[in-house]
Amino acid sequence: MFTRLPLALWAEAIATTVYHQNRLPNQSIGRSTPCESLNNKKPSITYIRPSQTKCFVHLPVENRLPETKLISQAIEGYLFAYSSSDKIYRLYIPSQHKVTQTRQIH
Repeated sequence: MFTRLPLALWAEAIATTVYHQNRLPNQSIGRSTPCESLNNKKPSITYIRPSQTKCFVHLPVENRLPETKLISQAIEGYLFAYSSSDKIYRLYIPSQHKVTQTRQIH
């Protein structure tokens, strides 16, 4: 699953796997999820996407060069983690060798 990530990002990849596991039903705790048994509330999973999904991150206008209407307004990245806040994705941008956080991915 995480075969193409740099070694420095493996800790976050493992944290993402744990994040997913905590939102799956478990027989040992009565077919509820670990998050549900801890918080007494069923977690929302509508925003969860498969790891290493190819996506595009929108570049804000202030980060683009002036007079570049025909140049791409998004960069390619791969979803691999979630932020501590719900619905914020952590994306690895291979062309820039960095991780960025965003709410909006396409």
